[in-house]
Amino acid sequence: MKSVLFCIMILLLSSGVAQPSVFFPADGTGLTPELEELLRGLPPDQDKINIGDMVFRVSQLERSGFSGTPWTDGIVYYQFDANVMPDDQTNWEIAAHEWECVAGLTFIEGTGAGNFIHVFDGSGNWSDVGMIGGQQEMSIFNWGQIFIIAHEIGHALGAGHEHQRSDRDPYVSINSSNIQGDFLDQFDVITMTLFGDYDFDSVMHYDACAFSIDCPPGFTCDCTNYSITALPPYEDWQDLMGQREYISELDAYGMAQRYGPTLNNVPIAICQPYSDYADDNCCITVNVDDIDNGSYDPDGDDEIESLCITAVDGNPVGCEQMIQLCGVGIYMVTLTITDDCDETSSCDASVEVIDITPPVIDVELNRYVLWPPNHKMVDIYATVTVEDNCDPAPTFVLTSVSSNEPDNGHGDGNTEGDIQGAEIGMPDAEFQLRSERAGGGDGRIYTIVYTATDESGNTAEFTAEVRVPHDHSGWAMASVGYIDDGTDFDYTQEKFVLVIPSTAAEYEDDGSGYPVLVREAFDASQLAVQEVYVGNTAGAVRPVKSELLDVDGNGMTDLAVFYPVAQVVRIKELSLSNLGMDGEIAYDLRTDGPVGLHYCLAGMDYRVDSIFALGEPVPLIDLTPPSAPEDFLEEGTELLTKSQVPEASTITSVRPNPFNPATTIGFYLKVAGQVTLRVYDSRGKLVRILVNESLPSGFHDVRWDGRDRQGQAVAAGVYLAQLNASEVVVTRKMAVLK
Repeated sequence: MKSVLFCIMILLLSSGVAQPSVFFPADGTGLTPELEELLRGLPPDQDKINIGDMVFRVSQLERSGFSGTPWTDGIVYYQFDANVMPDDQTNWEIAAHEWECVAGLTFIEGTGAGNFIHVFDGSGNWSDVGMIGGQQEMSIFNWGQIFIIAHEIGHALGAGHEHQRSDRDPYVSINSSNIQGDFLDQFDVITMTLFGDYDFDSVMHYDACAFSIDCPPGFTCDCTNYSITALPPYEDWQDLMGQREYISELDAYGMAQRYGPTLNNVPIAICQPYSDYADDNCCITVNVDDIDNGSYDPDGDDEIESLCITAVDGNPVGCEQMIQLCGVGIYMVTLTITDDCDETSSCDASVEVIDITPPVIDVELNRYVLWPPNHKMVDIYATVTVEDNCDPAPTFVLTSVSSNEPDNGHGDGNTEGDIQGAEIGMPDAEFQLRSERAGGGDGRIYTIVYTATDESGNTAEFTAEVRVPHDHSGWAMASVGYIDDGTDFDYTQEKFVLVIPSTAAEYEDDGSGYPVLVREAFDASQLAVQEVYVGNTAGAVRPVKSELLDVDGNGMTDLAVFYPVAQVVRIKELSLSNLGMDGEIAYDLRTDGPVGLHYCLAGMDYRVDSIFALGEPVPLIDLTPPSAPEDFLEEGTELLTKSQVPEASTITSVRPNPFNPATTIGFYLKVAGQVTLRVYDSRGKLVRILVNESLPSGFHDVRWDGRDRQGQAVAAGVYLAQLNASEVVVTRKMAVLK
């Protein structure tokens, strides 16, 4: 389909070339009988005649029928009336520019040589048709609708209504009975020579309800009685005809036939390459300014409507001033410039995301301290974690394993091969180190270095150390999870507890009245809990839990560390499992040493030789003096009611509290099992064992009559009830009154 613009203008036709829809008198007598009758009835002094929103000079009609004279050289002068507001003037100029974008037209404010359009704020929308000479009029009412204004400017340029074409009958039906009587003439056929096809999409076409009897006089609206009906097979245009949103393609083509091609120049997009370093998410931000290298509009940069990023590697991204590119590599980013005529050009910029961030490597060893120094090889397991901002699968290798002492140096037991199984340059996470050190010095230090590498070649190292120290004698107390004499575990318990006490500094008189420091203070609360090991060269176990409390009642905070019984039992078994010549286990070959305790504070290493030689276990109770009466429950109150099921075994109530002479201790067991309920005095001395048996899960009550193991009434004061169930140890305070 070629053009569908229905114009009131005279065209020069080229032989053999299809032209847009136009109408003009083929022989100078193109008036319909209705129009001839209309002219005969006009007063002699009337020079103009209105047909809808089109105004014609009578002299033109009589001389040459409907003809819209083109504007000379496509230059259209205009002048605004004083009653046109500045914003309305701007809207008119925007509408005029829409025609400049499609044809060789130039609108210039002013009167020029005397032929110009006088634009005023009127009570309706109408315009003289074509250039009539001198001052011609254009009235605008709908200033806020750009393409209603463009419709009237189309008339001033010579265009008529599309629905008044003489060849309209195959396309539309004009329903005269549905049209307001005063506006019937706006639907009359104007007999002219036509070129091209009918255009329902033309901005010069009326809509289907224009001046329908369903609408207020002189208006269009939503209607059921159509003034124009689209005929088959064009029914889809019924609700689309009469658009005022744009100049159609065929409107543009037709106007260009009359005035020549547009004078608007296509804007020029110019790109430049860009690169940046990736951030922590392996992304860079690309702004328009980063890739623009002087894009411009030949008609002036004030005509640039937008300059934006429109695609990445050919994939549209809208029209963005800034985008993110994620992932190492080179991307083709499309920059597009658009002018106010919607003409565009694009260029592609090469954008590179560069990764210079090294990977992050973390190494955790199963052992950082080897003891005792018994010359045995100890298995070292490394857990290596490598993360990288860009590479999802960075690699690592074991770079080196070294010792600060010779392999067979003086005083280290005359052994060789202290480092075994380490595959340097490979992702090796398992090897062996000998637990030995020289007799003098500060102890041996093994240095292990791992190197991580990402796909961009960035590297990072992690250095870990394993020490074989000269230990100082440490101290600890056995607590929960031991049998009564402390020489073995209570195998009904899942965990056992060791207490590392805090001690004050000790001084002695030097004989002359001056104190001399003989032992520095030791603050167990400052220990790094995860480096308080139980084990030997056969293996080591870290704590699963810790608590800070005053166990020995000296007013200082002690550290209670909890360990799984089963894991330490396994180390104990491995320490004794050296085969004799006959294949039987020879328990006298204890080369791994006893299961001990090792911890470090302020660079000083401490070792307790055996956790089964600490003596009678101490109760795990906090002897910190109560700071206020609210530490005790009010008489008759409970910690939990039996309607509230706890999440773990606990003491639920002590009632009454304080009491004299007896109280009832309520407790809840999450699971069935061996249970002890003991009473201690404020110094941690055992007073009475109230329960020592296997009980079912659920709520239980036990009465304490205020007497000790010998049946004697206890003195007034603070006492502690301690529940030791399979998974927890819980202590509550009680007060005996006299």
